[in-house]
This record gives sequence, C-alpha cells and structure tokens, in this order.
Amino acid sequence: MKEFSDAALIDEKGVRQLHRLLGSSLHSLVLHQTNVELQGSHHVLSPSFSLCTKGGEDYIVVENEWGDTPGGWHYGQLRARRASHPPGLDRARAHNLANTLTMKPFQGIPPVQKIDIFERVIASEGSSGPSYDSEHVRYDAAIVFRREDHSAFRLSPEDGPLGRVEFCQLWSDIRHISTALKRRVMITAEGVDFDPPSA
Repeated sequence: MKEFSDAALIDEKGVRQLHRLLGSSLHSLVLHQTNVELQGSHHVLSPSFSLCTKGGEDYIVVENEWGDTPGGWHYGQLRARRASHPPGLDRARAHNLANTLTMKPFQGIPPVQKIDIFERVIASEGSSGPSYDSEHVRYDAAIVFRREDHSAFRLSPEDGPLGRVEFCQLWSDIRHISTALKRRVMITAEGVDFDPPSA
C-alpha cells in the first residue's frame, strides 16, 4: 500500500519570526500590489501580507503556496519570513506607505497579545489517484492574531489555485476556527508552545 503524505506546516524558524510580532500594534497591514481581491467587507485576498514588527525596523511577511494531493485534495503551505520591506515595495519607499496598498483593520491600535496557529488534517483511504492508496496531509489552516482588547483577525491559505493569503476579521469566523480546528502552536510573551492545550 503506497501512501501520499505531507506536512505543510510553518517551520520553527517561521514561528519564531511570528513571535517578534507580539507587542506590535499592527494598525495597518501592507498588501502585495498585484492580484488583490476584496470579498465582501470582511475578507481580503492578497499574495502576501506584511506585518510591521514592534520596533518598526522590519516586517514579517506571510505568504502561501498552493498544493494538491494526487486524489485532488487542496491544501495551503503558509510561510512566515522576516524582510526589510514588503514584497513588491521598493526599500526606499518602505517607510513611506502613502502610495501602497494598506489596510487598517481596526480603529484602535491595541498590541498583539497572543498568536495561535491552527492545523487541519486531510486523510483519505482507498483509491487516491493512479499511484496512491491513501493520503495524509497536515497543514496550517489559520494564524489567529489576538489583541489586548480581545479583537482578532486571521490569515489563512486561500482555498484556490492562485495560492494567495486570506485575511478575515469576523469574530464568528475566528470562533469557528478555534472550535473546529486543532491549535498546533500558541505564541505568548512567555514563549512558544508547540504542544498547547485546546483553544
């Protein structure tokens, strides 16, 4: 029996980069300048989202890559990396964002207090394409940023072949993720917990 398996999880280095966002106000997010799509008033799709770190000296960029299993299941492969300026933005313009695509998801600017990463598992038995009898994939389906005032937003892989990242700030959506998916990582001021309790 041949099995297709993948663990498309944000690596430990990427998780440590996300830790640098604790204490940051994240009052605006910088979007990539191409292939941006608005879906209603609460969802935005972009090839990347750049989040300014607490000191304001650099950014953490969240990106995604599209993946398919042989049997046709789709999954995202989120990445988080440090960058001196957002993708598609000149370094010279990195600190002058007036002419770039930015979004201000919150009126106030309370700092980020906690970041949770939630995973999804795809598992199938039986015929899974011409070469595999079963499939098993783990991937990070949401990064949830929680602020001190209890507001929150998430970044998730787009459910589509363009491989973008989806932003959402609907509280009902965040609550659903917290109850439906397993929390894989919890990032707080105390450190990074790779085996956290249920959310």
